[in-house]
Amino acid sequence: MKKILLIFIFILPLFLTGCARSIQLSEKLLVQGLGIDYENEQYTITLQTISSKETSSEKSSTPRKMKTVVASGKTIKEASYNVVKQTGKEPLYSQTLLLILGNGAIKSGINNFVDFFIKHHEFSPDARVLITLTQAKNVLNLKDDEDIVPCEDILEMLEKGPNKSKKMHSTVEKIISDLKDKHGFVKIALVDLKRQNNKETPVVERIGIFKDSKYLTCLEEEETKGALFITSKAKDMVDTVDSRVFSNVSYTMSKVKSKIKINIDENSSTKIDIKITADLDINESKNKVSRKDFKILENEISTKIKDNCTKAIEKAVKENSCDIFEFSKILVKEKPDYNKKSKEEIVNILKEATYKIEVKVNLSPV
Repeated sequence: MKKILLIFIFILPLFLTGCARSIQLSEKLLVQGLGIDYENEQYTITLQTISSKETSSEKSSTPRKMKTVVASGKTIKEASYNVVKQTGKEPLYSQTLLLILGNGAIKSGINNFVDFFIKHHEFSPDARVLITLTQAKNVLNLKDDEDIVPCEDILEMLEKGPNKSKKMHSTVEKIISDLKDKHGFVKIALVDLKRQNNKETPVVERIGIFKDSKYLTCLEEEETKGALFITSKAKDMVDTVDSRVFSNVSYTMSKVKSKIKINIDENSSTKIDIKITADLDINESKNKVSRKDFKILENEISTKIKDNCTKAIEKAVKENSCDIFEFSKILVKEKPDYNKKSKEEIVNILKEATYKIEVKVNLSPV
């Protein structure tokens, strides 16, 4: 009996191998960018794909050619299935670098389609996310001459911008985490297409803020800079200040650190102290300044940073009840009993809080 069983075990795999067939890369759509738009109760997905031939070990001397595939459905899953019916190929989402959420999609609510990313085991949790107030397909169909600009090039363009968008936009994993967090609020960098030298160029200067998974409003450029300082993400950012003596003096943030402390007195009044230290690099010859001017510039830059931070808190917390700075988490840590309070109660405490912002700036020549 044991002999018969052993023969069966060795023979069975020979029959099973005929039932399975490995799927080659050439049979899949290699997705580098995914755009989601929503209109007339239909989701439209735009896939920016690369040729599977270019993934071979032989490096092509010609520039990479991109193409986009568009399909619609009542859900993202249905739209993705319609891509298969349209092309005969299954999308491979594990290579996705960039997820763009269009105006209709963010206003309808991220919760309506986030399950696709949670349940789709192939989708990269590190894929970066941006929003647009137009349609996502416009960003993914951005062209340089006649060719579509690859997502990796779009990201490179954004990260060379003055606000260094890598510090600003979220990942799929971060967004899902914020949606699940009791005290979390979603914030995502907003990409604009600006006309420069007769070409549309992607620019990130603003942050979109969300409430209950729906897009609410955005921080304008100066408010966004303030948010980056409060959250210690302003490193490498380039900015300018108009001095009483000099105009448009530019500098680069070489090091930025923010310390946030929350105090609650016996009357339950809340005071939030924010201390920001920033080391800045400045080109003396380019800006036509000398070290004797540094003190004046340091004071004026400190005032500007403080104003930007104040505007950011005013817009996000006080006007729109959105704690994008994660003050709530510090507050609950300081007073654990507050963890029993609802998100709305915590935000109301933050709205009524007193904010004190101190900024210390050190200029160094380069």
